[in-house]
Amino acid sequence: MTAKIVTPEQPINATSETFHRKLTSEVLTEEKKQPWVQLISTFIGTVSAYLNNRVTNTEQLLLTAALIIAALTILKLGFAVLKAINTIPFLSSLLEIIGIAYVSWFICRYLLSAANRQDLALQVKSFKEQIFGTNP
Repeated sequence: MTAKIVTPEQPINATSETFHRKLTSEVLTEEKKQPWVQLISTFIGTVSAYLNNRVTNTEQLLLTAALIIAALTILKLGFAVLKAINTIPFLSSLLEIIGIAYVSWFICRYLLSAANRQDLALQVKSFKEQIFGTNP
């Protein structure tokens, strides 16, 4: 193996730093003229845009995952409350009787006659308009 001895073209002093800056800028401008440098810069720009898009999608994905976890937690807590209510004597039977009575009243009040069904449809329509607004 042979070692190359590199000698600086200029002595190291205050002007040496200026020379190296000039040399570096000349090298960079020469590289910019080559097509592979443009290819690399295009690749880096594409990767940067892709990663930026992935980060944005990841934020949406994390929000969706958090909402799903929250919904499952609320559902599990709801089932735990219902299970606790069912263990109380007579309370579950009382709630079933109340539910059956309300459903029977609703059927008799709104679903047996055609006029009452139309009134119910109008009430549902006005409620939807209050919530969602009017459709054009």
